[in-house]
Amino acid sequence: MSIVKRADIVIVGGGVIGLSLAWRLAQSGAAPLVIDAGLPSATAAAAGMLAPSFEHAVSPLAGPLYRFSVKSLAAWRAFAAELEEESGETIDYQPTGALGVAFRPSEEAELRASFAELAASGARVEWLDAAA
Repeated sequence: MSIVKRADIVIVGGGVIGLSLAWRLAQSGAAPLVIDAGLPSATAAAAGMLAPSFEHAVSPLAGPLYRFSVKSLAAWRAFAAELEEESGETIDYQPTGALGVAFRPSEEAELRASFAELAASGARVEWLDAAA
């Protein structure tokens, strides 16, 4: 076990966010200390999804959250490439989109409304019927 002699900031949690913060802080010359109950690792909480289209209708903050999520996704592409280059590891980033499925007429109505809003905001969307 090593003992850290100096830490500028302590980050509690060694998941994706905590480790990303520590990496950026270290790049800027800071000495971060990551504390986690287990081994630092990426979490499977969101299954690795970056899906702004599913964030746009979750709350009254839907518009601002959606716009922030779109900007975050755009920034992620460069972040992923930098992370792969520096680590020498692949993170298997695949910008393939997301699929929303409706099982009931009420869910279809909600998806159609979301589809229209997303299309109006400039998002690339495609409606698939049950046969597709």
